[in-house]
Amino acid sequence: MVKYNNSTSHRGHNAIVPGASGCGLKEHEVAQKIHDKFRAATKAVDATDDVGKTANDNLYNIVRKMNAVGKSFHVSHHLNAFNGAANGFEVWYYAGNAQAKKLAEEICAAVCKVTGWVNRGAKATTSLYVIRASTGSAILIEWGFVDNQKDMDILAKNMDAAVNALLEVMGYTTATSSSKEEYYTKTGLYETLTDIKVYVDKDFKALSTWNIGKKGSMLWVDEVAKAGSVPRGVLLIGNKKRYVTLNKKYIKKI
Repeated sequence: MVKYNNSTSHRGHNAIVPGASGCGLKEHEVAQKIHDKFRAATKAVDATDDVGKTANDNLYNIVRKMNAVGKSFHVSHHLNAFNGAANGFEVWYYAGNAQAKKLAEEICAAVCKVTGWVNRGAKATTSLYVIRASTGSAILIEWGFVDNQKDMDILAKNMDAAVNALLEVMGYTTATSSSKEEYYTKTGLYETLTDIKVYVDKDFKALSTWNIGKKGSMLWVDEVAKAGSVPRGVLLIGNKKRYVTLNKKYIKKI
C-alpha cells in the first residue's frame, strides 16, 4: 500500500544552470539517474525543467509544474557540495509539516542503513523555494556530496539500493532496475509513449538542445548503439547523432 502518494518528481538544475559539481560529476546529471529510477516505479509526473536559463527561472518552472498537478507529495532530487570533506545524506521538509517531517526521518534512516552514508537527518526549512512555494508536501533529498569522493563511491555502488529504500518507505514496490528491462534492437520508426530525453551521447550524460522527444512524437532510428549492454537509438539530425532510449516502457516500434 502506498503510504505517501507521490504526484511529482524532478531533478534539480539543468544543463544551462547545472548546479554543483565535483569528483568529475555534475549534480544535475547524477540526480537525473536517480529521478529516472524513482519515476519508473512511482509513475510520478516529471516536474523537471530543462529550459530555465537562470537559477530563478529554473526554480519557477519546476514549481509551476508541481503546482499544476495538485496537492500531494513531491520529491526533489539534489546533491550537496561544500568543501570536499563534508559528507552524508539528508532530507529537507517544510517546517511545521509533521507528516513531511516523519517521511523525511524515515527516508534518512532507511537510505543510510542500506548505503552506509552518514545520516545528516531530516532538516526543516521555510526558505527553499521548491518546498516553500509548492502546494502539498514537498521533500528535497540531498543524495550525498558530489564533491566528496567517498560519498560518490557509495552512490555509484548503491544507487539502486538507495532508491529502493526510498520507495519502500513511501510504500511503493522497488525500482524496476531489479527486474529485467526490455529494449528494442532494430532501426526504423518509433513513437514515444511518454516524454523522453534526447542526449548528445550514448551514455546519457549530456542533454541535447533539440526538444523532439515529447509524448506521441515519431522518431526515425537510423542506427542502434550500445551503452555497455543497453541499446540506444541513434537519430541522425543533419550531420549530427543524437541518442534516445529504446526501452519498451517509453517507446514503441511502428
